[in-house]
Amino acid sequence: METAVSKEVAIEEVNKWLDYKKVSLKRREAAKDYIESLAQGIEDGVLSLDDKTFELTQKLNFTLGENTNELVFKPRLTVGTIQRRLSAVKSGDGDSRVLAYVCALTGIATALASNLDTEDYAIASTIAYFFL
Repeated sequence: METAVSKEVAIEEVNKWLDYKKVSLKRREAAKDYIESLAQGIEDGVLSLDDKTFELTQKLNFTLGENTNELVFKPRLTVGTIQRRLSAVKSGDGDSRVLAYVCALTGIATALASNLDTEDYAIASTIAYFFL
């Protein structure tokens, strides 16, 4: 499989996104595996970063719904947005909590997001990790 960009460029893109989000060096160290997963997504061409808006776009491997073939993740969330998405989630339900963050970040409905293939969800949940 051919890569879209080099590993170095991919890591640089992830670091730009993390810098924009002001993720601390300590948190980056703890999240090395997540950072590597995001970089791999960029390297493979599945993820891309908009250098102006800092939105991450994920090309889905499997179409969601009738014609949704990508997800666009906001670079920032407010507490209110998260609270609205978490209001229906039972405490202790970690899977639903992560799904709620994915929905808050992308603006898609929970019913639609619950149909994500596990390969696509793995990337989406990795992005959501940096908002938990």
